[in-house]
Amino acid sequence: MRYVMICASPDCEFSKTNNYELGVDQFCPACGHDFLWKCPHCGRPLRDKGALFCSGCGKPLKDKKCEDGHGDSATG
Repeated sequence: MRYVMICASPDCEFSKTNNYELGVDQFCPACGHDFLWKCPHCGRPLRDKGALFCSGCGKPLKDKKCEDGHGDSATG
């Protein structure tokens, strides 16, 4: 079975599909930030590499950018 992984950084657009048999990568190879493979709010697996919001709960998948360039928690 395949699943989608996207970088959690609001500044990085790296994404990929992966097989469950290969395991879950923890970090983005482009920037070193954490990978998302499920919604941080409801836990629904991601299905679209370009998704900005969860198709299950509608909440944003990534942190918001702040004026200083640092992220603001998507869960807070």
